[in-house]
Amino acid sequence: MEQPLAIVDDESELGHLLCEMVSREGFLPLYFKHGGAFVEYYRNNPELKLVILDLIMPEKDGIEVLRSLAELNADLGIILVSGCDDSILHAAHRLARESSLNVLSSLHKPIRAAELRQVLSSPTAREIMNKEVSDASADFSRRELFQAIHDNELILHYQPKLEISNRKLVGFEALVRWQHPSAGLVPPDHFIPLAERYDIIDQLTDWVLRQVLLQLTGCQVDGRRLCVAINLSVKTLTDLSLPESLSQLVRDRFLDPSCIVLEITESALMERVTTVLDILTRLRMKGFSLSIDDFGTGYSSLVQLHRIPFTELKIDRSFIGVMKDDVEARAIVESCILLGKKMGMRIVAEGVEDQVTWEMLEQMGCDVAQGFLIARPMPYEQMMEWLQRYANEPGFLPS
Repeated sequence: MEQPLAIVDDESELGHLLCEMVSREGFLPLYFKHGGAFVEYYRNNPELKLVILDLIMPEKDGIEVLRSLAELNADLGIILVSGCDDSILHAAHRLARESSLNVLSSLHKPIRAAELRQVLSSPTAREIMNKEVSDASADFSRRELFQAIHDNELILHYQPKLEISNRKLVGFEALVRWQHPSAGLVPPDHFIPLAERYDIIDQLTDWVLRQVLLQLTGCQVDGRRLCVAINLSVKTLTDLSLPESLSQLVRDRFLDPSCIVLEITESALMERVTTVLDILTRLRMKGFSLSIDDFGTGYSSLVQLHRIPFTELKIDRSFIGVMKDDVEARAIVESCILLGKKMGMRIVAEGVEDQVTWEMLEQMGCDVAQGFLIARPMPYEQMMEWLQRYANEPGFLPS
């Protein structure tokens, strides 16, 4: 069955040309000349997975459409198109991201069939199209989420990270999911905010930490113990006892704390600065590695790098995903790498999906890559199978 794909563009000639392009790629095109008509369609058909959206339109322009989609909590992949200059496309992309919308790419008019095909066939686009429809928008109760933690309904998926220069495995990022009895596999962005709101994020974080330490205690490659990255919520960074409790957990498993990488987003560093600085400094003193996550998307990146003893800088996927076609994004990535290197940090690029991006990062001197080009996040059992394959078939990795 053909996958529906909406095209919203007031230029009829271009709209129909786009319809022909996506039809040749196996999609069922749905053409809308007006943004308002598309929004009304999506309101009644939220199962739609993809849309190509023009920015410059009369009556309801692309920015207004993005605003409406955000109000509807839209869960679809968006391809922005426009004849505007780069700065406007970047601003629209950033606006969509800040509104929790998923932008696959930003394309300039006239659109080439090859570049559109590349976007539609990307791993991210395929993941969106193959996503199981679940009641992920449900507002789960506190009791329900608390019970899920207690009953081990949560599961961890692991995504590998490779050194770019020699393709060696350095570790994994642990990503939590909720296997809900009726709603299916619920992604973290649909229940982590609820855990924070219900004030049970500490229990959830404790479950993740204990599960990671339990599952990966014996994981080694070539005699090297692998590092595991764990995301910390801003709410967790208010607990002054965290350094002691986490250190005790690691000691109980006879692990080296430097193998645990704690990822903190820039936005988390803006709240309760004194307390956060206290906790993070003491975590470093106890041997844990600290990573500044989604670097470049916050508002005080340089201040945070100077203030907090980070060991790793993780460049946000919004720059990595478009750098091969976007001169400005490429310049930002290169500047981040140079800055991190000067400050003695390991540089990680997340969202690496193709060989061209890998090679560009290698030329820039980036240390580590993470993304669909290497592997998708996978449950523990599948991760162990992946490790076995890594040990026996090194040729299956990017070359």
